[in-house]
Amino acid sequence: MRITQIRSANVCVPLSTFGKFEPVTMWYGTRYAALKTIVFIDTDEGVTGLGECWADASGTIQSLRKFIVGRDPFDVNAIEREINNHGNVRTVLGHLGTRLLNTTGGISMALWDIIGKACGQPVYKLIGGKYREKVETRYWICDKHPEDQAEEAVKAVKAGWRAFKIKLGVNPEHDVACVRAVREAVGDRIDIGFDFNGSYPAGKAIWTIKKMEKYDPSHIEEPVNSYNIDAMAHVRRHVDVPILCCGRGRSTKESILELITKRACDAVNLDLCENGGFLETQRCAAVAEAGGLEASTHSSPGELGIATAAQLHLVTATPSFLEPGDSSYCKVLPPSQDIIMKPFEYENGTLSVPEGPGLGIEIDEEKFEEAKRRYETELEKWQHIRGRDPRVPARQLYYWFDYPEKYEWQATQWPHRPS
Repeated sequence: MRITQIRSANVCVPLSTFGKFEPVTMWYGTRYAALKTIVFIDTDEGVTGLGECWADASGTIQSLRKFIVGRDPFDVNAIEREINNHGNVRTVLGHLGTRLLNTTGGISMALWDIIGKACGQPVYKLIGGKYREKVETRYWICDKHPEDQAEEAVKAVKAGWRAFKIKLGVNPEHDVACVRAVREAVGDRIDIGFDFNGSYPAGKAIWTIKKMEKYDPSHIEEPVNSYNIDAMAHVRRHVDVPILCCGRGRSTKESILELITKRACDAVNLDLCENGGFLETQRCAAVAEAGGLEASTHSSPGELGIATAAQLHLVTATPSFLEPGDSSYCKVLPPSQDIIMKPFEYENGTLSVPEGPGLGIEIDEEKFEEAKRRYETELEKWQHIRGRDPRVPARQLYYWFDYPEKYEWQATQWPHRPS
């Protein structure tokens, strides 16, 4: 079997929350839709593999054709190592930035989809077998008014979730109010984890987390920019809440080893795209496990069915994923429309790995074409927004008092308002 072609297409799928279209807000910006590049790898035996990564990866994919076309798709290690060497694997980051890793992740999904289809087996059986029957997930909540976060958390608990990933990082007062509101709303037996997205300097992060400790958060993700591993280690030494590293600080085996040696965190969030594919992510998980770090999977709104399937195969087969994985797939449930034939369904906050050959999913051509059309003709309308957003309370770091008008934002204030 030989690879004959690698193709890609960009798609746009609007995001939603509990039955209504809604963008996701974070302190640094807003996302109205999942903007993804779908990867297709064709072979001379008529088997096509599917992958998914962040848009727009089309140019990077075409620049890598020389490492892929004509190769045996079973030679995954050789293909991925050549791509990484092309990106200079010996740089400080270990790879040439996250854009190459992102693309390698999508290519890896497609290669393993081909391998599984050719063997008539689901991917998880080829990378270790079934270690767990179901994959526990954390429900994904964006940055909102504390009462709105609490209300959404209650809905999620009623739907079966027992763990959360909740976005913060706006300002200390707002963040502590959110932690208090969510804890009071869901009770003591629910894991509530919070993500600062590297918003604070170390001293401010420590000060803020200290005020949160009495509400027993399960973890704080990236309290400072994870590039600065020394700062993260400083925060961990001074707080009594587990620290979860995400972002660039956990992108490679080398950076995870540094997290361990500097005792900078308690757990790492791994991602098939951001860590560079199935095998490389399993290696990262092995390094983390050897260093005493727990692992979970990262989710950035919103993975579509292809990437979700890939993450489920990874976690099903890899013992060291001990924590519930972040899951923003809830953001592409109806009225949003995933592009696969059989969208995933949560069962009490868990997802099950597909049992079909390869990734076990198929493209819904009608939904795919509509998502592709939306990207090609309406991208400006759905593009991510960086910077100030009137729906997110002002990011003020250096005072601690309440001012009610801060929370008086309405949907009519949205800078772009998709119909």
